[in-house]
Amino acid sequence: MVGKQRYARAIHEAGHAVVARMLGVSVPRVDVRSSSPQAHSVSAAYQVSGSDAAAQIVGYETDAKIALAGLAANRHELPELRVFDLFEDGDGDTTNARSFVYRIVALKAGKSAPEQTVSLKLDRDTRRRMDEEYWRLLRETAALVERWWPAIRRVAKQLESHDDLDEVELDRLIDVGMRSM
Repeated sequence: MVGKQRYARAIHEAGHAVVARMLGVSVPRVDVRSSSPQAHSVSAAYQVSGSDAAAQIVGYETDAKIALAGLAANRHELPELRVFDLFEDGDGDTTNARSFVYRIVALKAGKSAPEQTVSLKLDRDTRRRMDEEYWRLLRETAALVERWWPAIRRVAKQLESHDDLDEVELDRLIDVGMRSM
């Protein structure tokens, strides 16, 4: 991966990683190798009790923001990049966000969070509620990316010259800028 493509991948993965860390989620490793680029993070939702619906909602919202942060970081630099439709499009991040949004909607409706993959054959009301949650989470994620943009840039710059970072180095890069703010 060279040039602009490597930089775009570094920004994307840095977006995931910085948002995750700033939201209190562990990121043991960030990797931009073309064969397996990803910010490996722990799920916020799976860290809470299954009987605490409010905490589960917060966890799934956090997980959704982390999933959406990569594309939000890319869009921060290239605003013309389109936003994926929650039901029609999907890279892995959008598919993950869709699952989290589905669980949020179910929990807010007083149901348990389904474990199965989200069916795209949903009733109109569920689709509408999911779409509302998705757009709210997109806006909130874009605001987080804007807020933490200097840290995302620092992490991306490091990822451009190194294939991966561990959590200690990631935290150091984030903290450097936070102390100067």
